[in-house]
Amino acid sequence: MRSFFNNITSIPNDVVEYINLQKDLVKLQIIEKSTNILSNVITYIILAVVGIFALMCLTIGGAMAINELFNNSYVGFLIVAGIYILLGIILYVSRKALITDKIADTLTNILINDDSEE
Repeated sequence: MRSFFNNITSIPNDVVEYINLQKDLVKLQIIEKSTNILSNVITYIILAVVGIFALMCLTIGGAMAINELFNNSYVGFLIVAGIYILLGIILYVSRKALITDKIADTLTNILINDDSEE
C-alpha cells in the first residue's frame, strides 16, 4: 500500500518532467526544421550563383558566335537579349506555377513531413 501512495505522490513530478521533455522535443524539432530550411536555401543560392556564372559565359559565347555568323559586332547580343526578354516574360506570366507553388511545396514538405527515415 505504501508503494501505491509513493507512486501517486510522484505523479505531479512526473507530469512536470513530461511537460519539460515535450517542450525540449518541440525546441529540437524547430531547430531541425530551421536547419533543413537554411541548408536548402544556402544550397540553392550557391547553385544559382554557379549557374549564373555558367549561363553568363554561355551567353557571351553564344552572342559572339552569332556575331561571327552575321558578320556583325552587336546583332548576336541583341538576339540573346531578346531571348532573355522572352524567357523573362514567360517566367513572369507563369511565376505562380513555376516558382511560388514549388517553394510552398518544398517548405511544406520540410515543415510537415517527418524525416524519420534518415
